[in-house]
Amino acid sequence: MRKPLSLTIAAVAALGVFASPAPAKSISRMVRDVGLTPQDWRIMRDAAQSLYVGTTPRQGAEIKWSNVETGASGTSSITEIRGKCVLLRHEVHGTQPRSPRFLVVQRCKTGDGVWVLMP
Repeated sequence: MRKPLSLTIAAVAALGVFASPAPAKSISRMVRDVGLTPQDWRIMRDAAQSLYVGTTPRQGAEIKWSNVETGASGTSSITEIRGKCVLLRHEVHGTQPRSPRFLVVQRCKTGDGVWVLMP
C-alpha cells in the first residue's frame, strides 16, 4: 500500500478529477475554481465520511450536504469499493459560475482502522 497523504484542502483538490478537461493548474487555483470555502470542504468531507467510517461501505450509498452560510451544497456518493478502499464522487455546487463540478477521490482503510486519502 502506498504511503498515505495528509488530508488538506490542497490534497483533496490535487487528487480530484474534475468533469471538464482543463490545462494544468496550480493546486490553489483548482481549490479556488471549485468555489468552496475551507468550511465547505469540511462539511463535504464529514458528510462523505458518514458513508464509510463506523459502518460497512456500500456501493451506491449517497448523502447530500450543504452550508447555509455560504450557499455551497452537493452530493457525495460511493461509486466503487476496491478491497479496503472506497471511490467517492462529489458533485459540488459552489459559488463559481461553472457549477456543478465533480471531484473523485479514493479513501483506503489502513491496518489500524484509519481511513486515509490515497493517490
